[in-house]
Amino acid sequence: MTNLVTTPVRYAHVRQKRLNYTIAYTFDKDAKGELNIAYGVAQCRRNDTFTRADGRAFAEGRLNKALKSPMNQDIYYGSFTATDTPGVPVSKLVRDAFEADRKVALAAYNRQSVAAQASLNALLDMGFRVG
Repeated sequence: MTNLVTTPVRYAHVRQKRLNYTIAYTFDKDAKGELNIAYGVAQCRRNDTFTRADGRAFAEGRLNKALKSPMNQDIYYGSFTATDTPGVPVSKLVRDAFEADRKVALAAYNRQSVAAQASLNALLDMGFRVG
């Protein structure tokens, strides 16, 4: 990846019915025409008031984590390479990557929750008491 630290930071604010988040991202194009993208995401909790300034500050902090250690990936920050497709904004590529990672993380969490509930139910069936 080239030096993304020197490229300008751009922002996208996404507001959906049940999910609000801000993306801070930077990118450049390599000699092959591929886009090298680094990003950070700040997601609002249900009770948070959406503010662009706070979202940008948190997202840019996570972007800096991605830039400092490109091998370290998290659901809220990371880097990847994508093909430059005419008419497709880079912010859409980042949104799609984040939402795909988020869905995978939620599915894993749900599997763990279901397994934990099944274990608890098995213990209760064997006569163990909770509390």
